[in-house]
Amino acid sequence: MRTLAMTTSTLRCGVALLDGPSVVARRSVDDDRLHAERIFAMIDECLAEARWMRRALELVACDVGPGSFTGVRVGLASAKGIALGLRIPIVGVGSLEAMACAALPVVAGSTVLAVLDARREERFVAAYSAAGEVLPPAHLPTARLLEFLGELSEDACFCGDDGGVLAPARRVEGLGCDLPDAGVLGRVGASRVAERGPDSLADLEPRYVRPPDAKLPTLAPDRRLPR
Repeated sequence: MRTLAMTTSTLRCGVALLDGPSVVARRSVDDDRLHAERIFAMIDECLAEARWMRRALELVACDVGPGSFTGVRVGLASAKGIALGLRIPIVGVGSLEAMACAALPVVAGSTVLAVLDARREERFVAAYSAAGEVLPPAHLPTARLLEFLGELSEDACFCGDDGGVLAPARRVEGLGCDLPDAGVLGRVGASRVAERGPDSLADLEPRYVRPPDAKLPTLAPDRRLPR
C-alpha cells in the first residue's frame, strides 16, 4: 500500500511516503511556525523524489495528537482534505504511540513511556508494550514523571522530552523517539488499516488530552435601552 504520512502535532513538521513498510521519501523541519506554510510543499517534494503522481496514493496516515493544538488541527485538516480530494482512506495515529513504536524495537520486551512537552510545567504521557497500550494518553505535572514511570514495570524505559527529571540511562534514543516521525507513523497506520480497516473521515477527531488554553470571550449581558 502506498501511504502518505504526516505529523504536525509537535515542533516537527514531517512528511513521508511509504511503499508498504519502506520509506521512499521523507521531509521534516523542526519549526512549529512553518507547519501550515510548509506541509503541502513538503508533500510535493516527496512525490517528486518518489516519482509518484498524487493519484498513486492509497492511504493517508496523520498524527492526531496530543501536542500543539494548532499543529494537530493543521495536520488533520490537511490530511482530511487530501483523503477527500483523492477519495482514499484515512487513519489517525497518536503522537505518543508513534514515538513508542519507534522505541519498542530498541528495548524488546520492555514497556516504554512516551513523553512530550505540554508546556506549563506539564508533560503528555502514555505507556506502551509490544502487546499494545498500557496506559492511555494523559497529561501530568513534569515533577510527577518519576513517580509515573515507577508505576510501570521495573525495566520500563522512556522516550521523548522528560524535562531532565528521569534518569538518562533509561532513555531510548533513535529515529522517531524524540518526536513523532512520519515514516514510523505511516507504518503504524498502514498496519492498523490492514488489521481493522481505516477510520471514518467524518468521525476522525484530534486527541487533545487536555482542554485548550484559549477560551471564547464571555458575552456581555444584554443592556439595550428601554423603549
